[in-house]
Amino acid sequence: SPTSLKIQKLFCIDSLNCWAAGDSGLIIHTSNGGTNWTVQNSDVSELIQDVFFLNSDIGYATSARFDSVFGSYLLKTTNAGNTWTKEFFSIENKFFHSIFFLNSLNGWIVGSPSQAFYGTSDGGVTWNSPRFNGDYSDLPVQKILFFSKQYGFACGGMHDLIGVIWKTTDAGLNWSSKSMGFEPLRELHFIDSLNIIGVGGDFEYGAAIARTSDGGDNWIYELPGFLGTATGLSFRKKNEAWACLGSESKFILSIDSGKTWNT
Repeated sequence: SPTSLKIQKLFCIDSLNCWAAGDSGLIIHTSNGGTNWTVQNSDVSELIQDVFFLNSDIGYATSARFDSVFGSYLLKTTNAGNTWTKEFFSIENKFFHSIFFLNSLNGWIVGSPSQAFYGTSDGGVTWNSPRFNGDYSDLPVQKILFFSKQYGFACGGMHDLIGVIWKTTDAGLNWSSKSMGFEPLRELHFIDSLNIIGVGGDFEYGAAIARTSDGGDNWIYELPGFLGTATGLSFRKKNEAWACLGSESKFILSIDSGKTWNT
């Protein structure tokens, strides 16, 4: 890559176009499947927490702000990241870890410390908080993901306390939460509408796996016995899942859709 800065997030819209983001406002882009990368000007100086693209042109990112006020910048591009515009989120002391858009109008941002959970239906002009019910619904959120406009999940929690998964079936107007384990869940993946997997954990207990086969009504929470926190999750094929274990410099692999894992 063309940088020595830490890279934290990666998003690919197809086999050729990918964006990676990280420290000091870094965003880099490839249009040829990773053969070459170019540095883009995000116009922010703090860590890019997340990057998301709707298509090869329209994308979004979020970054913290720590100068005259504390909070978050929301970034947008309409030309594949050649230029980015930034806007300070209107509520201070909210730090967003995940951004997701269904289309150019409907999107979500989630983060910390508490109740940092907002949706937009006008392309980000206004952001509104949904309604919550269930256990620990006000804890920090690490990831949000939708299967359809009506149906989505989020995950998070708090270290040494609890992991939490949120679910909506009405386009995000209402979210129900379920608690599980002792550590946050950091990443989610839809195998299909009923089978969803989340990963997380911490240094003390190791990697954690949460999975459901009934659309989130019931979850199985497991500690497969690997040191390290699972911070990323991706499926190469329908049954072949990979998760990374951060400081352990290892991957864990499942070939049965997340039921069993090996390093």
